[in-house]
Amino acid sequence: MNKHLLSTLVISVLPLCCAPPDNYIIRGNADGTFDGDTVYLFYSKDGKEKTIANYSIVTDGTFAFSGYAEGESIYYLGHMRDGDDVSTLFFLEKGEMQ
Repeated sequence: MNKHLLSTLVISVLPLCCAPPDNYIIRGNADGTFDGDTVYLFYSKDGKEKTIANYSIVTDGTFAFSGYAEGESIYYLGHMRDGDDVSTLFFLEKGEMQ
C-alpha cells in the first residue's frame, strides 16, 4: 500500500519538476478598470495578430501576472472594452516588474 501511495505521489509531482520556472512577474495598478475586470498580457509574433499569453483579474485596483516567456515576441498589456482590446506595447523582461 505504501509503495503504491509513494509511486502515485511521485507521478503527480513529476510534471511540476519538469515545468520551466516562472521567469517574469508583473504587478501593477489597473487604471480605467473596475474590480472583477480582466487584464491581459498579449503577444504577437508579427505585430498584427495578438494571442493571449496570460491574464489577471483586477482586485482592489491591482493585477499580477507570472509566467514563462519563450523566445522573442511583441507583447501588449491591456484589457477588453466593448469587444475590442485596449492595449499598449509592453517590453517583457525576466524578473519582477511593476
